[in-house]
Amino acid sequence: MPWITTCTVALCSQIARMVVVIAATFLLLWSPFYLVTFVTQVQKDSFLLQKNFLFTMLSTHLIGFTNSAVNPFIYAMLGDKFRTAFVVSIRNILYS
Repeated sequence: MPWITTCTVALCSQIARMVVVIAATFLLLWSPFYLVTFVTQVQKDSFLLQKNFLFTMLSTHLIGFTNSAVNPFIYAMLGDKFRTAFVVSIRNILYS
């Protein structure tokens, strides 16, 4: 693994921090969906028949999908190279 020798301690810790933040964000934002799905499977009365089921499922999906919208901002905050490329891309979009 030649990349290990070129990875400085600071760079490796930055990468590890980014992975932890991305994983924690994923767990935080998708846990309502999985919790509701689990509860619907274990309860006696079917939650599928309730009138608020559609709203609940749409809400939990929306919360989960925001994970994808938040990821670029996490990368931009924690990664120097990504931040630079992200700013260049936004400028190109806005000023072209």
